[in-house]
Amino acid sequence: MGFFFSDTWIHPRDMLPLPSWTLLSQIRLLQETHWLNCLAFSSDNASVMLGKHNSVFQRIAEIKPDVYPVDCACHLAHLCAKKAAKELSMDVEQLVIDLYYHFDKSSKWKELLKEYQEFCNVETRKILKHSSTRWLSLMKCVDRILRQYEVLQSYFASCVEEKKAKKESKVTLLMAKWNDPMTKVYMVFLHSVLPVFGAFTALLECEEPMINRVGDCITKLTKELLERFIDLQVIYEADLFLEINYTDPTVQVTDRQLRLSNQAIYSQRRSWRDTCNAEIPSRGL
Repeated sequence: MGFFFSDTWIHPRDMLPLPSWTLLSQIRLLQETHWLNCLAFSSDNASVMLGKHNSVFQRIAEIKPDVYPVDCACHLAHLCAKKAAKELSMDVEQLVIDLYYHFDKSSKWKELLKEYQEFCNVETRKILKHSSTRWLSLMKCVDRILRQYEVLQSYFASCVEEKKAKKESKVTLLMAKWNDPMTKVYMVFLHSVLPVFGAFTALLECEEPMINRVGDCITKLTKELLERFIDLQVIYEADLFLEINYTDPTVQVTDRQLRLSNQAIYSQRRSWRDTCNAEIPSRGL
């Protein structure tokens, strides 16, 4: 949250950490000195801050009707990434949450995981907790899981061997996910695309005011996303690439031309190899 004046910028750290309605009384104190010069009000997109009814912005508008509301670009990027991830056939976010709580509730399982990490010569690291209110924390969680993916596979395989998992239990569902080769494919895909949003958020979350760079940052973010599945020639020949009809199949690249990270390609090849190794003996080849 912040206030943009024609001659200065007031950061929330310069104001007392008060509840929203107490904060309004602090805002009114600015009226005599700065309020006529106020240009815009910036905050996250919560309804209590920027809503149409009885929000902080609406109270500000009573004092200064022409104040411009500035949505939080970082929050919007987080919401875009979150909603796009929900469109995948596998709910990776819920899987990450279930995995964390599986180990969080049992010291015995934590120790067992640690033993597998040591056996596989992998650095002992805990499973990170994902919070939907922490912007793009899913990226760090997925990265940590991918670094220990084989360890987790061995761990859940041991649960099957010891027959400790009950039918339809959380452990059973997690075992099924880790036995599914597509789980890693979806995780690697998110690991490839989420840094694009992360870099955008990190830049705008710096200490200095960045309102003058928001437009360029959003343009860059949009272009980087389009370049992953739209023909580059279409992008570079367009007068305004924001007006490209990205839903048109004729401007999209083929599946084989989609931009994948090196890790995604390696994982895909390894998955195909493992599948072939498993199928060939069974088919008598």
